[in-house]
Amino acid sequence: MTLGDETSGARGAEGNGVRQQTPELHDLIDTKIEALIEDAHAGGWSTDDALMAIEQVVARRWLRHRDAVQVAPPALNQNFVSDGNEG
Repeated sequence: MTLGDETSGARGAEGNGVRQQTPELHDLIDTKIEALIEDAHAGGWSTDDALMAIEQVVARRWLRHRDAVQVAPPALNQNFVSDGNEG
């Protein structure tokens, strides 16, 4: 998944766009974090250094992007009709 790819993942049962978190997703993320920490150790950083960096990157890049995407749709004009020439 790349930044801006909001189409993948499971949807809530009501179809309201809320994503369901599964144990498999948590396991996948946990495995990736373990690998990042091992790479950081190999590079001479501590576990605390790696966790702080992960937290900062997630907060700065991923959560900020998520928050911007959540705010953007209400800001769009509800009467907007595309002529295919925007952008």
